[in-house]
Amino acid sequence: RRRVAPRASVWGWRGIASIAAPVAGPEMRSTAMAETPAGVARAKIVSVSARPIGAKPYQTPPRAVALDARRAAAARWRRAFAPSSGVPMILDPRRHAYRPDLADETLDGLIAAARFVAGAAALVTAPVAALRRAPDPGAPLESEALAGERVRVFARRADGWCWIQLERDRHVGYVPGSALGPAGQAATHVLRVPRSFVYPAADVKTPPLSWLPMGARFAAAPADERFLRLVGGGFVIARHAVGIDEAPATDFVAVAEMFLSAPYLWGGKTGLGLDCSGLVQVALDAAGRAAPRDSDMQEAELGHPVSDL
Repeated sequence: RRRVAPRASVWGWRGIASIAAPVAGPEMRSTAMAETPAGVARAKIVSVSARPIGAKPYQTPPRAVALDARRAAAARWRRAFAPSSGVPMILDPRRHAYRPDLADETLDGLIAAARFVAGAAALVTAPVAALRRAPDPGAPLESEALAGERVRVFARRADGWCWIQLERDRHVGYVPGSALGPAGQAATHVLRVPRSFVYPAADVKTPPLSWLPMGARFAAAPADERFLRLVGGGFVIARHAVGIDEAPATDFVAVAEMFLSAPYLWGGKTGLGLDCSGLVQVALDAAGRAAPRDSDMQEAELGHPVSDL
């Protein structure tokens, strides 16, 4: 599943940002940030003046700390593709949220956009949310966001479509706003079978309320020896899930074989339909290894040359 996507070239890779943070009293710190073509970030204190005795130390606002953390995470992704020469840096629009009118604030200084925003944290509340290339139900399916997946919402349209970025693999696209909810309690469990139902009571004879795909994350507590009680309501068979902190699967090939009867679906990631790179990503995720979404990314970041057999 190889994609050829439009690209944006970014010049001026050296000296990407300059940050000045005011402090208590006459003290002023100016931090110069630079990133080399190889992607090695450096920071140095340009000047520090004395702070009067008794003055309160400057505390970085929480939002600035969060932005710095997001910028660092974005830079780690970009370093995988940073050129070794002076050619322009390429920002893949599949994993970087930018449009002419709007962009992720972590890209400020790297690309041109009319406005930069932080985005709002949200959670996928539907069993599966179709991540599409455009805000249209007939648009190509880029990927799927699974229940419990954390996302960042950069724009909400009047017709209900949201422009988002997945936090796990950084894929960008549009999903229906009805598939999202507020970012709530941290997940405690993850589903480790291809599919499982959500029941209204701890009884498999009751009509299911919904279902969950492999990789779905949720907060739950034991209801009895057979069921987990979901924080948001409903019950899941306990043996179908494992704790977030429990050891992952040891054989990702065995995980992949669980989908032998699943039909092919371009952009899919569940037992109802999935594509080749989606199968690789889901199987590796179950084995505790993060993987990018598309096959060209997987080849570049995970693959190793092999001799002909």
